[in-house]
Amino acid sequence: MDCSDFEKNVILYNEIPEAQQDALKLHLKSCKSCERLFRQTMQMERLVKEVASQKITSANTAKLTSRIMKEIHLQSSPGWLDHAIDLLQNTFIKKALATISTILLVTFSVEFFNDTPPAKYQNPITSGFAILNSTLFKEETVRQRSKTKFFTECISPFKPQQYLIDCAKSKLK
Repeated sequence: MDCSDFEKNVILYNEIPEAQQDALKLHLKSCKSCERLFRQTMQMERLVKEVASQKITSANTAKLTSRIMKEIHLQSSPGWLDHAIDLLQNTFIKKALATISTILLVTFSVEFFNDTPPAKYQNPITSGFAILNSTLFKEETVRQRSKTKFFTECISPFKPQQYLIDCAKSKLK
């Protein structure tokens, strides 16, 4: 056997049969590199077992426990949404909300389908003023539009200012 076979046995020393362990011990007496590998492997196994046997404790165990318990308590206490859902599950609240909804629906339906204008618009004097104002507004709008059309022929960005003045004078004559 050469060193590569013994190196495999060094790593698996605790798992190989006793006959192979004896052959490895004999080889280790004559080979310094395999002996160094064996010592390193045994030291590493000893350190791993030592670390594995240690019990890990947090530096602030009490603080950690307190935080965990606080989070559990916060998650278990009901929030405002839970209270609202509980409130809506109450039979009296359900009936009260249904009654209010029905009253609002009837009120809005009556107002929507009511063809008569409210009483404040039924005064004949105010109605006459509204009609007069709308007629005057319409006449003023028509007059303003005709004025605008009257001078639109004169306005041109490609002609000089004097042309606009002369055109306006000719329209006014």
